[in-house]
Amino acid sequence: MTSSTKEYIPYESVSPIVLMNKNFPEYPFFGGTGFFVFFPPFDEIFFITARHCVFDSTNSAIGKPYVHYCNDGTNKKGIPFSCQLETKYNENDEEFEDLIIYVVDDDKISQKDKNELLKVSLELLHQDDIDNILNSVIFSNGNLRTVGYPAVSKSMDYEKKLAVTETRGFYAKVTHENEFKHRYKLKNGNWSDGELNGFSGSPMIELLHTTQGNVKAVPVGVLLTESHFISINIATNTIANYINQSHDVQFSTVS
Repeated sequence: MTSSTKEYIPYESVSPIVLMNKNFPEYPFFGGTGFFVFFPPFDEIFFITARHCVFDSTNSAIGKPYVHYCNDGTNKKGIPFSCQLETKYNENDEEFEDLIIYVVDDDKISQKDKNELLKVSLELLHQDDIDNILNSVIFSNGNLRTVGYPAVSKSMDYEKKLAVTETRGFYAKVTHENEFKHRYKLKNGNWSDGELNGFSGSPMIELLHTTQGNVKAVPVGVLLTESHFISINIATNTIANYINQSHDVQFSTVS
């Protein structure tokens, strides 16, 4: 990423996912990247990642996910989740979307910790806005950016019981992926440090100029593979359904 945009990248919004196998608890391992979001005016916080980061192809959990308050390792306390949200490609489909959302547990998180987490959570926009942003990026041949934790930038020190991580990012052009709805393809990316393993679950970011003269990082997608991402609208729709059930409010849904 260029120096002109680096200051606007939401490094604090993303976190590496640490997985724990109950049979080998002394050997935790990494499972991709995720990021925190909220959907105003509601203050629930959600953690989004790619489903394949935590479940294998047989729908078995790879391990229990742990996400820490600080991605620099200074606070090893895990963030409590109350449940996970999933969705399918369509109502009659047996396969889940490659997307999973964890709901931060309001009953188990202190108000202080929640307030701090809200400060670094990315704001979800309404779905029409996201469609317009993605169409505009494609039409103008612009770049989208992502930030996450690739395998080349993280390691486990089992002797010191310490995870060593570094956030990394790249940008790429975008095209429509016509085979599946709400899928987009990346091309001409500037990543040159080997494979993109570990970036799965990272947010695709557009930097928008606000009327106040600021630059806002807007999540528009979730990276699934090294060259494909899914629209954030799928996650927003799932979150809206959850809030609808929790608060008895109505949202329009994406089709």
